[in-house]
Amino acid sequence: MSKIFIYGASNKSRLVIDFLLNEKRIEKIGGIIDSDLKKMGNDFFGVKIIGDLENFKQRYDSGELYFCVSLSELNFGSRMQVYQDLVKLGY
Repeated sequence: MSKIFIYGASNKSRLVIDFLLNEKRIEKIGGIIDSDLKKMGNDFFGVKIIGDLENFKQRYDSGELYFCVSLSELNFGSRMQVYQDLVKLGY
């Protein structure tokens, strides 16, 4: 079964969570990846914050995983960097 993970615990992520779950697009979200390690282990609108990409890599091998990079549209460079980091890690 494929899993979807969200990068960024933000207001935009909350909207993505609402859309995916309330519109029955997916049964469960695998977790949230966030670079702020103080958030690690907390729930964010019912979804567990896994930690940063390094914590994520330690838990999940590559495979049929999907990602939603939920950072502000004003941070295009940051979103592109997250994408490139995911690719480098083999996802």
